[in-house]
Amino acid sequence: MADAERSSEIAENSHELTITEEQNTSIEENEKPEKEPREEPYNYGYSLPEYYKLCLQYYHKEKQIIKLTYDEKVQLTAYWKQISSGAYDPEKYPDVGYFDVIGNDRRRAWESLGTMQPREAMKKFCSLLGTCSPELGPWMEAQQKEKEEKERLRREEEERLRREAEEEAERERQRLLAEEMRRQAEEEERRKQEEIMQQQEREQILQQQQQERLQQQQHQQSPGQQPKTVAVNGTPRIAPASLWTRPKVQEFIQHVKSDPSSVLVVGRGETMTVRVPTHEGGTCLFWEFATEYYDLGFGVCFEWSQPHTKNITVAVNESDEDEFAEEEKSTESESSSPKPKIDEILPVVRRPCNEEVIVGSHMYPGRGVYLLKFDNSYSLFRSKTLYYRVYYTR
Repeated sequence: MADAERSSEIAENSHELTITEEQNTSIEENEKPEKEPREEPYNYGYSLPEYYKLCLQYYHKEKQIIKLTYDEKVQLTAYWKQISSGAYDPEKYPDVGYFDVIGNDRRRAWESLGTMQPREAMKKFCSLLGTCSPELGPWMEAQQKEKEEKERLRREEEERLRREAEEEAERERQRLLAEEMRRQAEEEERRKQEEIMQQQEREQILQQQQQERLQQQQHQQSPGQQPKTVAVNGTPRIAPASLWTRPKVQEFIQHVKSDPSSVLVVGRGETMTVRVPTHEGGTCLFWEFATEYYDLGFGVCFEWSQPHTKNITVAVNESDEDEFAEEEKSTESESSSPKPKIDEILPVVRRPCNEEVIVGSHMYPGRGVYLLKFDNSYSLFRSKTLYYRVYYTR
């Protein structure tokens, strides 16, 4: 009768043989260093500790469908204690009461394991659970597929984050490149503006020097003389012109070429005459010119005639002889109108205007038209691009 009651009590209290998840890690795992090479797969692609933890999860989640005998539960509990607490030590654990049947059975099973290593206990726990519950295999396969899916999602997320980081780095690189290009463009624009201002300052200084030189020439003349013309035997004679050069041909060309009317092409074998009428408010004419390549003939004459226009005009002649022939022909056809007198101020001479800027000035001798002659008649094969400008001072 007593044995029957004891068996019934054990059957009723067998559910007390539970394995908690509070101590799922083994003693070996607690004693492992922080960084250790990854273990070889033990089963279903999992290492032994990982596989053991999944078996514990299966035991707790599927305990309603797992059919275990009392002895199997006691044995699983003993393996679990060996893994989580190490070998049984009677000094650490108090004696179990005589009437605690389940406690005594667990103690004896645990003690029977002796000094079994935790890894060996893990293997026996997993093996026993798989033998007692055939459903463990399909459950592990499902866990493996879930793990692979999570790993795939993790790799995709890492790839997405990597691409986003690369795109952000590329955008930042493009932004920095655009910022650098903008800064360089602003620096280049600022440098050009400074060069233009410096060029304008130099030109102003040059004009002031030219005016001062002319004023000195005027002061050197006697009060009784006319500053513009000198009479010899009743015939007016024009005062000589001032002529000098200055360097930096390319700077002058770059400055002048922005005005298309200041650029002329003197063809091969041609002579161009630039007609510059005197200005009512002016007292002195200035001219500057240069070429990129090769020299060019240059001379200045003054035509004693009343200007019909204030504009500067350009005439092209094949040669000086053609010009003189046209003038004679015009004279014959218009014998009634007198031919205006022309005085030579500077003879036509080849000037090294490709090496230096040719600069000159002349005081107005009176009302009339200056004839600036650019002679390329001696060149049978080359045209010359001329950059020039003329202006007057009061």
